[in-house]
Amino acid sequence: MTAQAHHAPAHHAHDGRFVVFAELRSLPSAHFEAAIRALGTTYRLTTTVWLLNGTTTVGAVRNMLVPHLGSRDVMFIVELGTGRSAWHNFGSDVDARIYTLVDLPKAHDAA
Repeated sequence: MTAQAHHAPAHHAHDGRFVVFAELRSLPSAHFEAAIRALGTTYRLTTTVWLLNGTTTVGAVRNMLVPHLGSRDVMFIVELGTGRSAWHNFGSDVDARIYTLVDLPKAHDAA
């Protein structure tokens, strides 16, 4: 199980616009949905994609939502405008592919 975030060194809360992809395979979605709504204004675009506008960082979004994911659930978050991203539970092979595809620095946060 892995969780990564890519963000600037400063971790100050700011107005952020995020796209959250979460494939919920393990647990009912009610707790996850309540948690994402608690982070700001949301719109559920599809069954697996939410738009979020809140005063937070991409890492904080990940950290607040991960406890509501099961062992088989995956999540990917991107902050619109900055390109900062965070993800959870894809595995090391996919982690490497994400870094290669989006050309992220190798240093990252793991949760």
